[in-house]
Amino acid sequence: PNANHVIQKIITLELDIKYIQFIIKCIKTNLCFYSSHIFGCRIVQNIINYYGDHDNKRMLKEMVSKDNLLHLCQSQYGNYVIQHILKLSFKNGQDKCENIKQQVVNNVFRNVLYLSKNKYGSNVVENCLEFADDKDRDLFLDQILNKKSKQILCEMVKHKYANYVIQKLLNYCNVKQQQRLIHHIERNIPNLRTMNYGKHIMDKIKKIKQQHGSGNYNDDNNNHHSRNNKRYYNNY
Repeated sequence: PNANHVIQKIITLELDIKYIQFIIKCIKTNLCFYSSHIFGCRIVQNIINYYGDHDNKRMLKEMVSKDNLLHLCQSQYGNYVIQHILKLSFKNGQDKCENIKQQVVNNVFRNVLYLSKNKYGSNVVENCLEFADDKDRDLFLDQILNKKSKQILCEMVKHKYANYVIQKLLNYCNVKQQQRLIHHIERNIPNLRTMNYGKHIMDKIKKIKQQHGSGNYNDDNNNHHSRNNKRYYNNY
């Protein structure tokens, strides 16, 4: 457990990549394994911090390929690697990972029920909601409010992890999206308050309605969490 700190320290020295290539080569032999490991995930996060843009971001692209992404999202430690990618920004504050992050958000939202019902996957879904823009959240809503899959919303509301995703969604939606979601909840889940986790969602809806005048929402009050409909990333 202590030796991994030595490896992390070497990486943070920001040496020319030729001097730490042996570390990267080792990690690449089984990227999912090391990303899911209690100590290995820390090394992986440091590698993508300092060398993530190397080799045309090949390591990042491998991590967020659909099968690897779904596996890591559900991993106790791998989910932190995916969340770390969403916050990643390289030198000079330039976001050179926009396409990588967009791929994460799209694939997570297209598997929203599957991931939201997982203890660790639900954390990734919530994190994606925070960094998504309005178009991404429209995709999310389309996934859970689709007429062909009308039970998805009910399943999520009743679930011990997925219900937190719905609460987060209510927070980060713009006004029009809030109206759409609340309408479907009230129309399709009339017994919401009797459910184990329904009261929290009902309280959230009540607060939103009070804020916007009992449903007469003002578009000028577009949810501030959208951050001017642009993604906001921390600099590393």
